[in-house]
Amino acid sequence: MKGILKALAYVELIFGVIGSFFTAKAFGMSFVKMSYERNWPMTIGIFVGSLFCFVILFVIMVAIEEILHNQDTIYKKITEGNADTKAFINSNPTSFDGWKCSKCGKNNANYVGTCSCGNTK
Repeated sequence: MKGILKALAYVELIFGVIGSFFTAKAFGMSFVKMSYERNWPMTIGIFVGSLFCFVILFVIMVAIEEILHNQDTIYKKITEGNADTKAFINSNPTSFDGWKCSKCGKNNANYVGTCSCGNTK
């Protein structure tokens, strides 16, 4: 999805530039004295305005692609971190400071006098 979005953003930018030329050419004319004449300020304004819209859309699409890439990287780091954390916890079983219920096997804190199963310390 990420690579497709970035490629689509560049395709949109290229077609947007080409489309801006055609739009400015088509709509940059004024009807004056029974004929069409090129109105250069309007032509340039239409070109710049449509080009600006396409550039903004391009920037948004590239930003979304970058966000997706960063989320993927974060997700990979988290899942790798979880495996490392589980391995550390399994290798250090004495890191718990409390007592283990002899009846159900639940770990309880030191200040807990009675386990949830009813067994006392």
